[in-house]
Amino acid sequence: MRLRRSRSPLQSYFYFLEGLSLLARSNWDEATRIFRKAAEFDVLWGWAAADVLAAQMPENLETRAASCSSNQLVEALFLVGEAHRLLGDNSLAGQFYTCCLDPSRERAMISRLVESRAVRAH
Repeated sequence: MRLRRSRSPLQSYFYFLEGLSLLARSNWDEATRIFRKAAEFDVLWGWAAADVLAAQMPENLETRAASCSSNQLVEALFLVGEAHRLLGDNSLAGQFYTCCLDPSRERAMISRLVESRAVRAH
């Protein structure tokens, strides 16, 4: 109910996850409607939803999301890959998954935390 009253950029993330959930249940028409709602936001998750709808290559999202943190981008790339996998496009999904493995990106915030604690422990 709160999501209907306000318009926060974070709302696009919840729409994206809802669309992904609907895809997992093979409810493609409703998923498309929800991805369109997410795509109305000019933020990472809106761009991700638009890329799912248009079957864009991962480079498109990587370029638009250059200002986002690497952790956010990796999550978006992975979840867009999941959407394409659920849509039956394993080739495109694989390209998104491969982008997640780019060694220049930190893949988990927890790894930085663990490393910082290990340094302090010595």
